[in-house]
Amino acid sequence: MWFKKKKGVVSSGIVGLELTPEGLALAHVIPSSSGWKVPFCSFIQERGADHQRRALYQLVEQHNLLGAPCHYVLHPSEYELLLTDAPDVEDEELAAAIKWRVKDLLSMPMEEAVIDAFALPDHAYRGRMKMVYVVAVRRQTIERLVQIMQHSGLELAVIDITELALRNLIQLQPFTEGASIGLLRLRGTGGIINLIQDNQLCFTRSIETPLQEFELSPTEESINENRRKVERLVLELQRSLDYYEAQIGMGAVNQIWLIPLKQDVPALVETLQERLSIELKVFDLNKITSLNLNADIPLSGQAYCFSALGAALRKGN
Repeated sequence: MWFKKKKGVVSSGIVGLELTPEGLALAHVIPSSSGWKVPFCSFIQERGADHQRRALYQLVEQHNLLGAPCHYVLHPSEYELLLTDAPDVEDEELAAAIKWRVKDLLSMPMEEAVIDAFALPDHAYRGRMKMVYVVAVRRQTIERLVQIMQHSGLELAVIDITELALRNLIQLQPFTEGASIGLLRLRGTGGIINLIQDNQLCFTRSIETPLQEFELSPTEESINENRRKVERLVLELQRSLDYYEAQIGMGAVNQIWLIPLKQDVPALVETLQERLSIELKVFDLNKITSLNLNADIPLSGQAYCFSALGAALRKGN
């Protein structure tokens, strides 16, 4: 995505960072012969821009990260993501050519928007058309981020989005070449389903069923109510899977990995596993052999860190 930058580096490895309304997630990743070493991966609950700036600088100093390249991932609330047909231009001209095609689709004025785009694989949509995802961010969001990074001690190298950061995590799981894999993230206000083939994001869709609708008490009545509400979620997922297979022409999805939830929702995971027509597993970082974590991370803690870790694992586009 944006802001690809190369500078002299003081610290080894790469830092993935996400600032959210709730706090900041930071992951430090160092490539190794067996995969990746992760000396630090954590979420710090801290609200407010000034408090987050101070907390970030303290983390950078505490973990000797001064000068490390930073892959920053935008929070979903900070950008718009649109799917459209691609103009007939070279890849390096794509972002500039796409601007006026999406002008009327954006909720922000074009003069306030920073635009980038990435293409779907050539064989998507059965080769009938070439499609691209367009990312739009308000210019003031980018400017505010640059200011934060200038006082953090880190070197801003890449600005990424959640969908692409999460895609990078699939490389941690064993998969057959050419197989399609789903990555599902559920949040209080909704979620996303990413469908990925050979580490390429081929389809992403928002999930409109928010976790805040589900009951959290482990009573029999709450569990039964959650089971009923899962039906809507299953229908959303099945529509996405059917569209991916029939319309995009990418074939059947082999399995879905569920990113851990921030808090346990009784009967949710079990009911999803029962009702979906394909295998669904919880994506537990502690079980990834190629990921050498400094310490085990509870599932609830992993939920806050996945985007930051995925951003740190970025390779190329």
